[in-house]
Amino acid sequence: FSNYTLKYVDASFYQVARGLVLPFTIVTSYFAFRSIPSLRILVACGVVTIGFFIGVFLDGTKVSMLGVFFGVVSSGITALHSVVIKESLKGALGFLMSIASLLSIKVTSPITHMVSSAVRGVAASLLGMWLFHDIITRYVLIVLQPVYNPSVYL
Repeated sequence: FSNYTLKYVDASFYQVARGLVLPFTIVTSYFAFRSIPSLRILVACGVVTIGFFIGVFLDGTKVSMLGVFFGVVSSGITALHSVVIKESLKGALGFLMSIASLLSIKVTSPITHMVSSAVRGVAASLLGMWLFHDIITRYVLIVLQPVYNPSVYL
């Protein structure tokens, strides 16, 4: 749909026509992950949305509504695509960790595997915090310490 957008609007107007990517991504993320954005993101989303409507309806230049329609559809598809990518990354990481677990059992002892599993679980929690912005509370950090600290010494 991006190409159709460019077919009906000037290249200079293309970003305005596709300006609803951020709002659509926020809405799609909410429905897919129940992700509630911060106030700063909502303010930015509001500014983008207002800019879109000003660019389309109040700018005074003649704009192809068909081009704007294709831009809006393209924005929705781009937002949906980003949510699908995030979902598939989670599945891919889980699958790869399962394969690593099976290989670990095959080439080590059960004790070594359990220790590495404990460390891997902590690493997964930290990666979740870093990659997916999961929130790790003070309580969770306290609970992770008895699991992680002995594993380091073994």
